[in-house]
Amino acid sequence: MGKRWNRKRKVEERKEKYEAKRAALGDEDRKRSEFFMQAYNVRMNAYYNLQGLHDYRREGTNFVPCLTDEEKSQERDRFVSSIRTVLPASFRLGVDTPTLFRDKLQKELEVLAGKKMEIEIEETDIMKKHTRIIEPIQKIKFIPGGYQLSVDRRTIRRHPTLSEFHEWLKIQTFAGFITRQETVSMIPPVVLSVEPHHAVLDMCAAPGSKTSQILEIVSEIPSGENEPNGFVVANDSDSKRAFMMVNNLRRKNSPAVYVTSKDARFYPQLKEYKNIDGKNEGLFDRVLCDVPCSGDGTLRKNPGIWKTWNQSGALALHALQLQIALKGAALTKVGGYMCYSTCSMNPIENEAVVCEILRASNGALELVDKRPDMPDLISRPGWTSWKVLRSSKKADKNKKKKNSPKMIQKRKEWEEKNKKENSNSNEENTAKENTNENITDKDSNESTVETETKTKVKEDTAMDIDKTAPTKEEDGKADSNVEKPPINWDEKELLEDAKKNGFELFNTFDEVPSTYPNMRKSMFPPSPEEVENFHLDRCMRCLPHDMDTGGFFITLFRKTKPMGKQVRDKQAEKKEGTENNEEKNESVEDTEKPSRGDNEEEENGEETKTHADAKNGKQGKDGKKKQTDLGNLPFIIPDTETMDKFDELVNFYGFSPDFPKDQIMTRSNPNPKVLYFIAKSIKEKLIDQGIQDRITVINSGVKVFERNKDSEVGYRIVQEGIHMIAPFLGKRKFVVDFQDFVRCLSRESFSIDLLSETFKKEIEPLPVGAFAVVLEGYENDHGKKMLLVMWRCRSASVNRLVGKTEIDGMKSKLRAIAELNNIEYNFGEEDTKETAKEENDKDTKESPEEKIE
Repeated sequence: MGKRWNRKRKVEERKEKYEAKRAALGDEDRKRSEFFMQAYNVRMNAYYNLQGLHDYRREGTNFVPCLTDEEKSQERDRFVSSIRTVLPASFRLGVDTPTLFRDKLQKELEVLAGKKMEIEIEETDIMKKHTRIIEPIQKIKFIPGGYQLSVDRRTIRRHPTLSEFHEWLKIQTFAGFITRQETVSMIPPVVLSVEPHHAVLDMCAAPGSKTSQILEIVSEIPSGENEPNGFVVANDSDSKRAFMMVNNLRRKNSPAVYVTSKDARFYPQLKEYKNIDGKNEGLFDRVLCDVPCSGDGTLRKNPGIWKTWNQSGALALHALQLQIALKGAALTKVGGYMCYSTCSMNPIENEAVVCEILRASNGALELVDKRPDMPDLISRPGWTSWKVLRSSKKADKNKKKKNSPKMIQKRKEWEEKNKKENSNSNEENTAKENTNENITDKDSNESTVETETKTKVKEDTAMDIDKTAPTKEEDGKADSNVEKPPINWDEKELLEDAKKNGFELFNTFDEVPSTYPNMRKSMFPPSPEEVENFHLDRCMRCLPHDMDTGGFFITLFRKTKPMGKQVRDKQAEKKEGTENNEEKNESVEDTEKPSRGDNEEEENGEETKTHADAKNGKQGKDGKKKQTDLGNLPFIIPDTETMDKFDELVNFYGFSPDFPKDQIMTRSNPNPKVLYFIAKSIKEKLIDQGIQDRITVINSGVKVFERNKDSEVGYRIVQEGIHMIAPFLGKRKFVVDFQDFVRCLSRESFSIDLLSETFKKEIEPLPVGAFAVVLEGYENDHGKKMLLVMWRCRSASVNRLVGKTEIDGMKSKLRAIAELNNIEYNFGEEDTKETAKEENDKDTKESPEEKIE
């Protein structure tokens, strides 16, 4: 009875607290999310109050200064209210999705999420349900195909009312038609204005959502051609993250992507594009530098940042961000564009880096304002001044002391002691209430007073025992239920508050002591003359409460000329082999100011890798780390024996004379298991120029042939890359009507008697092996990927060699075609599998390689 009553009382207390917190929120905030995060960090609050994050407010389409303390407080309240709610979900319809299929998806989306809904949310912590209004899905006007919901991903995933919509999202994502991506994360690729013929570099690409957005554009196959002209290089310093990125990009089945792993600071500038003559510089038309950052703009989806935030993260990353951006600028063509972006709100990682890039470029770079091209985007101008703060020595010392083994053990003992005393107190209260039910009110009151007095004495005694117990405030973490907004917004008061929270202010670089090695001159605000020349107002700051998104920073640079004489001199030194190896191996922490020369690498590609590159490797004979654990082998031309077999394969499939045999590559010889189709632009501009000798290659191209022992020629065609070789197929490609195509797609294995007489007669004489099926009307438009790879068995049956993900995507396309042309269809398996079972028993055991990839 006592324990049950105690649980009930705690539930009631939680209910009261919950209702009080919800009452403090406005109606709009309650609609936005049921997950109200009671998180707070006094140091972060003090830091951004002093920086002036809340000094401007939105008025119509403009941002105007907050003139009074009340206006600043209101702006701060809007900001805090927004970042304490969970981030709403968003996604994109791929721009490469054909119009017919795109229209069908939009109709389905309108049915599933286009109307206002009421759902019942159960708060498990307080055992209470409440009704939640979900607004209709909204288009993101400044993102082609972008959509934003009024509900977060967790609710979509868990709530039964939204299960159908969740399944739809999963299917279309796997099929490659949509990409689930945060709204502000979609902005950098749009700002770059990528065109289909462009060469694009994404320097820090993982997990690949922005790369996928770019790939949708450069994968476009021009009319009258058989492959894309453009390509994107997706790079990440961590080879495991780069390898995982391949799975995200594989949904597109495009040969126009080249996935690599390299420290972005040392990404190689190929000899042909090194600007030795002072005229040409850079290979890439567009470069995206979405650099590693402290990530405090992601508070809404990463609540853990509330506890871990500190200014030292921004200070430590500043030099790394600067070096990556300078390397990106050097790799950009003259006349091309580079986008620098972070998911941080900190000016040390944003405007400070932009200023130093402009200084270092000697006029070769200029900022571009993209707001006129994106009128519906709400973004604030970049800052022209900020404060450079660092944790004081005393704060660092206290933090180090509190994290010592002795203090950790002391905190643990303190927590256990408090827990035990609270437990004893609760048991004592419960026992008294159970045994004194008939006592008079007076006696009851006296007992209560006595209990409270005892409890207070225990608490006071406990505090006297150990007054050194650390508090959350001392660690930079405030009580989650206590907020302390500024009493007034006077700068002196804000600075005093920052100092109380362990910050130290430096007005100039000369004030920085030598004991602070990670403090750099480039972190300080620009001079008045630089402010006038740099046009920092063209930078774009996205804050959470402006568009109900995360925090983000975007800047677009245009390269107007080569990076300057200093770069050319450095390149000339490298050509002569006289460069300084110490510059090459200089670390981020030890570099006073990364110069353009520091971002250039050795001609032989032997510069020191970061720990992210090297940790997965093994020691080679030359003392450098060699990655061997992920199968990251370079792409090579198949050996003579394989090419002899390939000639037989050409005859077997009837490839036309213009089939690009030189674009068929492998990753191992002899007798390779897989043959890849590599885009001509990637082969000529990257592989043939020797880039594979200087980076770790993760993936590229699409699989077009796979070794198969049951095929007459030793290889079979593969679904992944069938659209790239189908234009050249002669003997084993068949154009079929809608019903035959549906039959082939709907059945894993079936008798050819189920096919139309025309199609049956065409495939009956075929020898055992793979063949391609094309939907009628798409025989000259293979970019739509309306093709299937089938296997002709020894008996009168065929097998489907298509994966489940591709089947789901193909079905979505067929539904759109059927609806447009009023065609009846049935994707059901029916009884065909049983009908063909006896005929296929023998064939299905022929080879496991014949099954779905």
